[in-house]
Amino acid sequence: MQGPGLLFEVFYTGADAREVPRIEQGLLLAGVRVARWGSFREGVFVHVLPDHAALEDAVARHGYPWLRAWAFGDQVLLQSPRTWICDPPAQDDDVTELLTHELTHALMYQLMQRGTDPSWAAEEPPLWFREGMASVTADQGRRPIIPAPICSVRTRSCTATRRRPCTGRRTAPSICSCASPATSRSASCCGA
Repeated sequence: MQGPGLLFEVFYTGADAREVPRIEQGLLLAGVRVARWGSFREGVFVHVLPDHAALEDAVARHGYPWLRAWAFGDQVLLQSPRTWICDPPAQDDDVTELLTHELTHALMYQLMQRGTDPSWAAEEPPLWFREGMASVTADQGRRPIIPAPICSVRTRSCTATRRRPCTGRRTAPSICSCASPATSRSASCCGA
């Protein structure tokens, strides 16, 4: 699907092929919600990781059982919804909500970049602002805030890592365990 605005490329393995339609639908809906803050300067890669351990390894953050995704300016690392441990199982709305939250972070990081400067040198807003903006955009106000996990993220996270995983451009597959010759790819666009 094409339209003015955003390009999302979804990378996944065969085990997650059945998840791709709802991820793509979630991206389309999330793109509309995130557009209230501005337009992406570049496309966003969405890497569907096979399980929670792969996500924690990819972002080098361990011991966060609630973690389901992580955003950078040009990519979102997403634990496959088929592996989310929740009761009832993850619904389409849950996927859309999470993608909206993470795409808000991605857009924020892209808009913080000064012009065409690839260094991502701008100072990152405080955690309360980043998470608040993402939570408001994803309509997560109905959820209680759990202070302990938020504080542990604040003390462990590295802002440079959050904005850009490495110094090279488009090197996402190097940090993602799903990138291999067997990895499939899907792309979808949505209007901003």
